[in-house]
Amino acid sequence: DAPWELRAHIALSVISYSLLALAAAQSILLAIQDRHLHARRPGGFIRAL
Repeated sequence: DAPWELRAHIALSVISYSLLALAAAQSILLAIQDRHLHARRPGGFIRAL
């Protein structure tokens, strides 16, 4: 059985990488939205907003 410090380290690492992945996905979606908002003819996604 692993010591609690190692289990805590693994849990915090998994949580940190999960949050980093969510932040990366959000930044990609925000960049796509920004590109559509600055387009001369917005697509269906922006019209739906």
